[in-house]
Amino acid sequence: MILSVPFYVWAFTTSSLWAALVGLCVGGAMKYGYLAGQYTISQGVVSAQFRAVATAILLFLANLLGYGLGPLFIGAASDLLFSLQVADLGAAGLSRQACEGAARAALAVGQAELCATASAKSLQRAMLITSGLYAFGGLFFLISCRWLQRDIVRPAAADR
Repeated sequence: MILSVPFYVWAFTTSSLWAALVGLCVGGAMKYGYLAGQYTISQGVVSAQFRAVATAILLFLANLLGYGLGPLFIGAASDLLFSLQVADLGAAGLSRQACEGAARAALAVGQAELCATASAKSLQRAMLITSGLYAFGGLFFLISCRWLQRDIVRPAAADR
């Protein structure tokens, strides 16, 4: 997971569509490379009777946190960064709702350009922040190795 961060940073900051595609593909492949180890560890730290339950809990939490709260976090971070950015540019009264859809047509040319810039930059920064969080996940994964040997359940004779 840690190694995927530079590829995501590259993908989210490049102006080339092909470079972004390569960065996202390589970053995604590296990010999901931890799954084999994650499932192996979750199966190894519980006894044979609880392996299905351990996998169910692991998948439930990963989906709830990653796929459930991840997009919500990125959207909330993007909205917060948008409001901070337009305030810095002197248009504090400009909301994200005023910059989208039919409401955008009613804006002055300068405000429409500000909306386009602030909206893209805020989403880009939210994605970069979220990508940076993968480094923390990878770091915690490496830290857990310290106790892994102690926590591995030795198979009983009936499990072999």
